[in-house]
Amino acid sequence: MAAQIRSCRRHDPIAAAAGEMIPRIAMLGPLGPTQLACFASWRRAGLPTQFIDTSDKPLPARFRTIVDRYDYVGPLRGLDERAIEEISTALARARSTGLVCVAEALSIKVWNAAKRWPDHVRLLLNSAATMNMLESKIQQIDLAQRAGFDVLPTAVVSVPGSQLSTDFPVVLRPDRASQDASFKAEFVSSKDTLKRFLAGRAKGAPPVVAQRFIRGPSLVVHGSRHADGRHGPLFAFVSKIKNAGVAVALEPTSLDPRVASACMCFADLAELRGAFHFDLMIDETDKRIWFLEVNARFGGTTGKVFAAGYDEPMVMLRAHGMVECADGAARLHSVVNRVALARCLGKALRGDASPIDYPLPDRRRLSLWALQAMLFFRDEVVSVRRFRSAMAFLSQYWR
Repeated sequence: MAAQIRSCRRHDPIAAAAGEMIPRIAMLGPLGPTQLACFASWRRAGLPTQFIDTSDKPLPARFRTIVDRYDYVGPLRGLDERAIEEISTALARARSTGLVCVAEALSIKVWNAAKRWPDHVRLLLNSAATMNMLESKIQQIDLAQRAGFDVLPTAVVSVPGSQLSTDFPVVLRPDRASQDASFKAEFVSSKDTLKRFLAGRAKGAPPVVAQRFIRGPSLVVHGSRHADGRHGPLFAFVSKIKNAGVAVALEPTSLDPRVASACMCFADLAELRGAFHFDLMIDETDKRIWFLEVNARFGGTTGKVFAAGYDEPMVMLRAHGMVECADGAARLHSVVNRVALARCLGKALRGDASPIDYPLPDRRRLSLWALQAMLFFRDEVVSVRRFRSAMAFLSQYWR
């Protein structure tokens, strides 16, 4: 029976008095803003937490109190026998009842090894079949079109002679990132540039997806879906500052009903479970909203939306039936990662910016937005209320 966590901010004594099992949640992976947000959320709700750390170096002992139990297994080179045995032993000793991780490739491997984990552990992930399907950009695009999203003109290219059905410039991305880690996104301005890029790839390299390049802010939509198909509310954020296509700051915004309907339809078609978020693009010329991708898991904006007031870590537990709590947000705030913002601004001032950065090449607009975010936005990591967590995260820079 799920523990009745009626308040997401503290342990519920009624459930404990009734003898119900309080979930013990384990996080597998390295330390980052997403992991910190999960630990803060779950401990605030009175849930025991375990961190199975796969970072290059272990967390200093003085910072391990950010969780109830800390286990270090080191970097994973796949899930070999040694890694599975160490993780299973750590889960058994902590009596954890739920296991979650952030990275997509690791999530698939963890699911495929489901029979190797202790019986008392539930995987709080989408199935490997779902994750494998959604890892493909082409399959995501097909689902997005069926769900009612506007989808950018798209082509699949693999050899130097490949022809595009869309105008230049374009942005190239791997169809499956786990099979091609050589690049994340590549701006291509002309046919000759595309030819040189493809000619430089290894023989037999997987095909890549080419989509028309558009400029504009990102729209990030977070939501959730239960096993019985019920949807949690959707929350939208606009990112007016991006570095290499990654959101540096988020501001709450309203959501077009048509886009909201497409998000929920996509989640139904893919049979998603748990927390997810959509990355969309707003064309700065005509404000049209285009589909880019979905992340059927925690992701790079989880820490930001948690700091903004949307408790996605608890929403995920609720969607998986581990707890019962409110899955809304009373008030949302604007959030920034100041470290990432400083890097973004420094890169722009040095002239090292990429065409997929935004709002570059408009340095004046970037400087004004960056100043506003520095002065008035909440920070994703650094917080007086979570000082030890912030120090734990920053410690990786001096270990």
